[in-house]
Amino acid sequence: MEEMKMVRLVLFSVVLVTVVGLAIAGSGFEYTEADLASGEAKWAMYERWRAHHNKPETSDDEKQRRFNIFMDRVKRVDLHNKAKKPYTMELNKMSDLTFQEMGRYYTGAKIDAEAQSRSLGARKNSSRVKRVDRHNIPPEFDWRQHKVVNPPRNQGQCGSCWAFALVSSLESTWAIQKGQLHQLSEQQLVDCWDQGEWGGCNGAAPSLALEYLAKNGGSTTQEAYPYSEPAKRGACCHEKLQNRPVIPAGYELIPIDNEQALLEAVAKQPVILNMFLYEGFFNYKEGIYTGDDCKGKDNAHAVVAVGWGVTPEGCKYWIIKNSWGENWGEKGYMKIARETGDPRGACYLTSYSSYPILEPKPKPNAV
Repeated sequence: MEEMKMVRLVLFSVVLVTVVGLAIAGSGFEYTEADLASGEAKWAMYERWRAHHNKPETSDDEKQRRFNIFMDRVKRVDLHNKAKKPYTMELNKMSDLTFQEMGRYYTGAKIDAEAQSRSLGARKNSSRVKRVDRHNIPPEFDWRQHKVVNPPRNQGQCGSCWAFALVSSLESTWAIQKGQLHQLSEQQLVDCWDQGEWGGCNGAAPSLALEYLAKNGGSTTQEAYPYSEPAKRGACCHEKLQNRPVIPAGYELIPIDNEQALLEAVAKQPVILNMFLYEGFFNYKEGIYTGDDCKGKDNAHAVVAVGWGVTPEGCKYWIIKNSWGENWGEKGYMKIARETGDPRGACYLTSYSSYPILEPKPKPNAV
């Protein structure tokens, strides 16, 4: 045991130097077949990965447990990438967590059952949304190119994806319609919207949080109410809410299981999506994620659709913005398959989608 500790100490000292060079080269963590050649090489790679992601020191028993999880993830990523699928996977900051831990720490979307029921009804009836002429929709479109999307931010180990997706969509909606791109506060929602078991780092429905902002004076800025580091829920600080430049009027639902309706909505503004995640999403690096490994409806996660595209080979995809920082995926974004033949979309992405509105909905005429 003492000999093994000494070996690990020496390896850790060596990899500290190596990591500095790798960090300069880019944010991704790379490895070669040589890193898998022996137990000693695997431990060196693990220590290099830990240093790369600034992982805190733990007990020997915990480190051994995390090493075992990490090496299982290495095997899965390696087999996937050798299969030459439309997307590649990588080892990222989550790679020594179990699948259950990844879901618990890095997701957090909830479904508003009442709103989902209305969305289901909208599938059968004409929407109140002003439709976009589908013949005028281009094959490719990206709201980022129109300077109305802020860079991806990082929710940390907190089930606050709902707040990040809401804020991102609201920022872009305001920029498109009002001409000002603000950086709004997720922490305001995490701290101040109290829904009992929902809210904070316990997850929530973005649509309900939009109603909260509409009824309680709107959203303050990131500068006035910055995100907590480390990520956590705190007491609502009303002194930080003096200036609230963006006030939504509520939200609009998109008909469930309808990618054409979703496309028409994204043509107007970025849209909040709820997805159900599995391993390929967590470890995504680049390419078009097919959702081939999505199983069931666990790990609901809120993201934002900011555009769509098509490859030269004719493969259609959505562009989605995540909230795991710019070191995940394609600088914080992902391409995910569009028009797969399943009306629910890849990973059920059409199951519950919405976007902020800035003007009150017209009241229905009395009968």
